[in-house]
This record gives sequence, structure tokens and C-alpha cells, in this order.
Amino acid sequence: MARIKAEKPHWIHAAVLLREIQDRGYCGGISQLKYYVADFKAVEPDSVVRFETPSGKQMQVDFTTISRHRRKIKAFVATLGFSRATYVRFFEHERQEDWLSGIEEACQYFGGVPQKILFDNAKAIMIERDAYGEGRHRRNAQLLAMA
Repeated sequence: MARIKAEKPHWIHAAVLLREIQDRGYCGGISQLKYYVADFKAVEPDSVVRFETPSGKQMQVDFTTISRHRRKIKAFVATLGFSRATYVRFFEHERQEDWLSGIEEACQYFGGVPQKILFDNAKAIMIERDAYGEGRHRRNAQLLAMA
């Protein structure tokens, strides 16, 4: 279709195309049009770049919430950067002791302690970002004691 090719590298929205071809006598609907033009649309490659780390270098930890039948439970998730091996433990809450327990159990499960553990900004872990200068954060005292 010449109209679609003329727009490349951009894509023309089906609603715009529909208006244009209705003016030329097209009687079909937008669903038919979308189905037809789908083959012309270029598939964008996934822009996700996997972050690689050497074995034993890092573990990423976080909590996620799982809702089941109106009940919410917390899942502590620890993932090794190299192998992507994962440890999951369920908790009722996301308290500081749950973080610390999850980290300790994950290290036991994996059979060692990584050089670095990556966290998000949970208050149970990170008290204040850049408190002592750029990249020098104020972390939870109990976390530092455990480390």
C-alpha cells in the first residue's frame, strides 16, 4: 500500500487511514483495515539489554505484592545477577526484619554471599539517598550490622 510506504519510517494510525480511504469510497470497518495493514507494520526489536555480571558479583532483592482472593501477601524475591537463579519467600508484611530475614535466607539458599546486593529505595533499607554526597547513602543501621 503506497500510503503506508510513504509514511515510513513512521506509522500511520488506522483511524487516520480509515478517514482517508472512506473519502475514496471504502465501506469497510476499522477492524478489517487494522487486520489488513498489520502485515505492513515493521516489528520493532526488543530494546531490552541484559545486564551481565560475573558469578558471585551481585544479587538483586525486592518485595512484590501478590493479591489472591482479596488477600495480599508479600513476596521477597532475590535474584543472582549471573545465573538469574531466584529465591522467593512469602511474608505477611514488608518490615525491616522481613528484609533482613529474606536476605539471610537467600544467601543460605544460594550457598554464599555475593559481593554486592542491589536494593530499591525501601525505607527498611535506604534511609536517605545521597545523604553524605552523591552515591553516599544513609542506610539502615541494622542492615549495615548484618552486612
